[in-house]
Amino acid sequence: MIVKRLATAGAAATIAACAVLAGSAGPAQAAGEDLQVTLRLCTIFKTQTITCAPDFVLAKDPIPADVPFRRNYSLIHRPNSLIQSNFSVQVFRNDTGGPVIAQTKSVLLIDQQTGKTLAKAVGPQVTLPANTVITKNLSVSESVNPSQANSGYTITWHK
Repeated sequence: MIVKRLATAGAAATIAACAVLAGSAGPAQAAGEDLQVTLRLCTIFKTQTITCAPDFVLAKDPIPADVPFRRNYSLIHRPNSLIQSNFSVQVFRNDTGGPVIAQTKSVLLIDQQTGKTLAKAVGPQVTLPANTVITKNLSVSESVNPSQANSGYTITWHK
C-alpha cells in the first residue's frame, strides 16, 4: 500500500507501507495474531524549523500464528527540495514458535539534488513481548545542510 499526502506550506510527505509475507498464508493466518504499528518521522533544520510527515498508522496487520514471517514498514518525508528523510522498520519471526522481533533497518537523510546519503543509522533488534506496547526512537544528523531526522515506532504484537 502506498499513500501520498501533501503537507502544508508546500512540503510533500510520502508514506509507503510495504508488507512482505514469508511463510504460511493458509490456516495458520486465521489463528488471530496481528501487529499494530505507528511510525513517526520529523526533520529538524539548523533554523530550528521542525516539519513532520503525517504519522503512518496501521491498526491491524494480520500475521501468521507461530510461523516465520517478515513485514517491512517505511515512511518517507520530503520537507523541501534539498533534504529527504527515510525511515524503515522490519518486524519478523525467523523460527516456528519463535519470538517476534522489530528493528529499525534505517533512518536516512538524503540530499535530493545528488541522491547522496548524508547520514544513516540502524537500530538494535528488539524482542516484542505479546500484548505489550513497545516504543523506540532513533535520530541521525548531518552537517552539509545542517539537519536532523528523528524517527520513532510504536508496535504491539497481539497474540
